[in-house]
Amino acid sequence: MLEMSKDLIYLTERLYNLGNVARIEKRKKFKIRRPPTIARMGNIEDPLLKKACYSFLINGKFWVYETGFFQHGRHIDKNIFSKSSLNMDGIDKIVYKYYYPADATELYNKNLLTQKYFQKPDTIENWDGFVLIAQRPIDYSILDAGTSKDYFDFFEAQCKYFGKRLFIKKHPREISRGKIHQTTSGMSETYDRFIRRMCKKYKCQSGHVNTSIIDNAEGIISYNSTFCVDAALRGKHVMQYAPGYFYKSGLVQYTDRKLCSVSVNIDEDYKKTFLNFLLWKYCFHEAQTVNWSRNIFYTYADSSEIFPLPMEYSYGAYVLKTMKQEISNQKESQLELNF
Repeated sequence: MLEMSKDLIYLTERLYNLGNVARIEKRKKFKIRRPPTIARMGNIEDPLLKKACYSFLINGKFWVYETGFFQHGRHIDKNIFSKSSLNMDGIDKIVYKYYYPADATELYNKNLLTQKYFQKPDTIENWDGFVLIAQRPIDYSILDAGTSKDYFDFFEAQCKYFGKRLFIKKHPREISRGKIHQTTSGMSETYDRFIRRMCKKYKCQSGHVNTSIIDNAEGIISYNSTFCVDAALRGKHVMQYAPGYFYKSGLVQYTDRKLCSVSVNIDEDYKKTFLNFLLWKYCFHEAQTVNWSRNIFYTYADSSEIFPLPMEYSYGAYVLKTMKQEISNQKESQLELNF
């Protein structure tokens, strides 16, 4: 067992390389030790989790540090994907427990909340069918719930079921296009070729388009993509096929690996409150100051709560702080112009 102290953090190489962690060490706020292998940390056995996340121990407590669900967003939890604390029993009671300084949906509508990925320029606003959110077949979230083959089977089943009423929104960072996959019907092909084959066979459409594609859509289909946050912020209904983030949270309609159309009414007020919870009690921005980052680490080290993030260090607080700073700068610029 590794000896722990409050001022000692054990972490992976990848977590160390995330900006502020290295900066904190340089300022000697506390010692950071990088173990040669994550296996030395003891209380993490899942081999997928070892590869997928940034993991660390603070004061003898194990945490997972991961990216999402807003641009430059980060969160800390006991686990990720389907095992995230967001899927715990009673999450609805926890979500309603807090007062939130600003509404996530309103901030999003005012373009104050940026999405996880930069938007593609192609805009399609008149699609009134269903939209399938394509994921990377080798993404860890997919491998947590099944296999790449399972994902391809799901993909073709959706294309066959919805046919010409389906638009496939390609992943913004589709870096695996040149990789050969074992897809459906025993085919060996690239992901891009697979999508083209599905469109030709079932009369679907596809493209690298921005989020406007979902604005008039009847429903959103996902294997287990976190794009459901973007969809919920735009007031859209998401059908999630496999376990992942949010599948038990009340944010999505979980289909339990079944094909279906929109068939479950989700409480819209609860969805908005849950989004507020993500913004104010779960996520924080990577560009926080060194002191903020340090205090966030210490908060998780000392707390016995499941969601201990103080609101003053949250992503929402960063958004409001940035907004106020921009307003102040505009006023100063106006004063200079008047003189």
